[in-house]
Amino acid sequence: MPAAEQSLFQSLIRRPAIAWPTVVLFAAAGLIYISATLAAIQGLIPSGVAIALNAIAAFWFFTVFHEASHNALSEHKALNDWLGRISILPFSPAPIFRAFRFIHMQHHRFANQGRDKDPDGWCGGGNAWTLPLRWATLDLNYYVFYLPKLKDRPRDERNETLLAIAFGVLLVALVVMSGYAMEALLYWFIPGRIAIVMLALAFDFLPHHPHQVSEQEDPYRATSNRVGMEWLLTPVLLYQNYHLVHHLYPRAPFYRYLKIWKAKEAEHLAHNPYLIDLIGRQKKPPDQAAF
Repeated sequence: MPAAEQSLFQSLIRRPAIAWPTVVLFAAAGLIYISATLAAIQGLIPSGVAIALNAIAAFWFFTVFHEASHNALSEHKALNDWLGRISILPFSPAPIFRAFRFIHMQHHRFANQGRDKDPDGWCGGGNAWTLPLRWATLDLNYYVFYLPKLKDRPRDERNETLLAIAFGVLLVALVVMSGYAMEALLYWFIPGRIAIVMLALAFDFLPHHPHQVSEQEDPYRATSNRVGMEWLLTPVLLYQNYHLVHHLYPRAPFYRYLKIWKAKEAEHLAHNPYLIDLIGRQKKPPDQAAF
């Protein structure tokens, strides 16, 4: 690759000082979430509409949270981490940011290597009929995975995690005692569960299915790119249709995934990556050459 192209590629995978598109996504998610909740409480929109809007907003918040966990939101640690913590709240009352960072890094190291090592293996294991239940309880499985390891984690991380859990318990208690239990159920808990199913699909099940090749065996085959109909899948999945790019370059901002893939497409294809179409059919090498 010529020096100029290599320099451009390095700029694409480099963490920005501030990832402004991610900050805008955070603001947009907050505006939708707060507006939909208030509008529903005041009877201006149906509850079902507010639930749907809040679920979408919570999924957007997870993308911000996920970016922050990789330090891909900003090189300014306080900004990166606090936006990450705040972005947890729409789908979890306990902002266990540093614990999640550890959990997620385990997924990156051991993707598809069994549930004892890969916490996201929960999304693809067991009988087929249990999968929706697994997707909806992914965050609960994180606690099962993490809490036995808590005593061995760094002190600052342990303290923050315990404080975050205590904060979550207190927050739920205050909401219930204030008489807003039903509103919290409709506009917080239910949208949060829907968002967790969405993120389990977008970040875990779909890009890692059929969960047969581990990250250590072949990073280009442990995760897939879903090629085709990018005009639809990219905004819906917030670029996770190219989730393989994320595993190859985890600090690159999500909104650059397609550009990163195209910038070194020939080199990427030389590694026989796991490419699939819209409905999950694997692309054969002759077809790959056309991309």
